[in-house]
Amino acid sequence: MKLTVEYLSQLKEASGINTETFIINEPILLSDFIKKHICNSERLAEQLLNEKKEIKDMLICFVNDKKCSVYETELNDDVDITLMFPIAGG
Repeated sequence: MKLTVEYLSQLKEASGINTETFIINEPILLSDFIKKHICNSERLAEQLLNEKKEIKDMLICFVNDKKCSVYETELNDDVDITLMFPIAGG
């Protein structure tokens, strides 16, 4: 299956790209996908994982434009994933 990841806010800056595509052969939880594939980049891992190597609670995830739980969402088809942190400022 084809998973296309869009990075927004700080994650876009850390990755240096807007989007990235991955080909995965079997269903995977979104949390496992992030840890195994996205966090291969040291800069992204620093942004996404806390000191216990768990995904930070503030991460906002969308799969096919629907907000989802990083630990409860199984990826089992071609999907578009958006990853971002809350935007703050004045």
